[in-house]
Amino acid sequence: VLPGVGYFELVGGAVALASPGYVVNGFSEVVWLVPLVVGSGGQVVEIRLEMLEEGLGFVYQVVSLRGDEEAEGAWVIHSEGRVC
Repeated sequence: VLPGVGYFELVGGAVALASPGYVVNGFSEVVWLVPLVVGSGGQVVEIRLEMLEEGLGFVYQVVSLRGDEEAEGAWVIHSEGRVC
């Protein structure tokens, strides 16, 4: 199970790639919805970012692709919030 601080590291890394020079000052409105469990076979995970007005940060989602046959292609939201 990915610990909470792991989500912040993933999101912070995604922000650094998407907006070089942007300084992450913190996170707000954070919600953890479903634990992210990574097995020995790995897991497809995406960090989705949407930039707010210039300089006001980002909103984010950490999602993974479900691997079971019933939900093939379905994305699960594990956490969402705002980057300040």
